[in-house]
Amino acid sequence: MRKLFFFLLGVHLLPSQPAAQLDKKYFDGLYNSLAYGRTESVFASLKEAYASAGVHFPDAMILKLQPFNEPLSYYNHDERSIKLSEMMNMPEQGSLYWRNWSNVLTDNKWKPNQHFKDEAEMMLAGNFAILGILAHEMGHAADYQYEIGRFRANDNEDLNNAIKELVADELAVMIMKKLAIDIRFKKLLDQYRDKIITSLRKSAPADRL
Repeated sequence: MRKLFFFLLGVHLLPSQPAAQLDKKYFDGLYNSLAYGRTESVFASLKEAYASAGVHFPDAMILKLQPFNEPLSYYNHDERSIKLSEMMNMPEQGSLYWRNWSNVLTDNKWKPNQHFKDEAEMMLAGNFAILGILAHEMGHAADYQYEIGRFRANDNEDLNNAIKELVADELAVMIMKKLAIDIRFKKLLDQYRDKIITSLRKSAPADRL
């Protein structure tokens, strides 16, 4: 089924012109935007990453930014908008960001300072987490636009939230793999997957996994 998905993805999202490749200038710019918490610039860069895979978004799609420590993000198709936590630009915000997630997911059992060397690392890892959330919400936008989820549903199966989330996840993973070509983003992805997510899951109550 997974192979079928990517086959259908390739057929229906094939660009009319050869897609631009992500080069060193692109990665330098994106990393700089991430390090300084420039959310709108990261959004523009992710549009380029999606475009390199043949996925294009309407110009009217916008971000609606909320405080960095507000965890709820979502895509609103009627408004063509993504509600997203604003990226951080001060190191001390990194500690607050991860403590907030520890509270939401683990009742404060997960201790961020045990997994980062300092607040600056917390901030960068937090901005990378927000980047991943943004890539996921953009996946929802792509699903609505290209109706990808309809190819994932069986003939007798409704296009339910589980399928929509699966499609958004797979599109986000595709983008993260593209970014991981650059060693800086590979390190951030490895840290997020191996250190942060693994330790959070171990600290989380069973009903929040």
